[in-house]
Amino acid sequence: MRALFARYRVRVYRWLLRLVDDEALAEDLLSEVFLDVWRHAASFEARSSLSTWLLAIAGYKALSARRRQTDAELDEATVSTVPDTGDDPEVTLQKKNGLKPYAGPCLGCRRSTARSSTSLTTTASLSKRLPKSLASSRRP
Repeated sequence: MRALFARYRVRVYRWLLRLVDDEALAEDLLSEVFLDVWRHAASFEARSSLSTWLLAIAGYKALSARRRQTDAELDEATVSTVPDTGDDPEVTLQKKNGLKPYAGPCLGCRRSTARSSTSLTTTASLSKRLPKSLASSRRP
């Protein structure tokens, strides 16, 4: 087993490193490959070369390891390009209370679209936004 490990460890390690692109993971998988070879040496049928058998075992180990990896790291450049599609706190509160989001005053009918006293936008603040001709005709 020592001779086998000494002869093939570099080749198998480099193969694993190409597949998983992580030195620590490649070293762990290298140990697993040779442990499996030790446990299942009787199953080697010599239909192919020994190096082919070792590299096939290593390939399956690397594939399994890549499938298990679910946490991908994001860099700052990638994070800044992801759009934020979530609602702001005001919209979330209005949805929770069953209100429609505030769309601004209805100038055609001189009424605001705010339907409840629980709305975050008050009538006084609406009158500040209206043109003077409309604001003067409103009664508080």
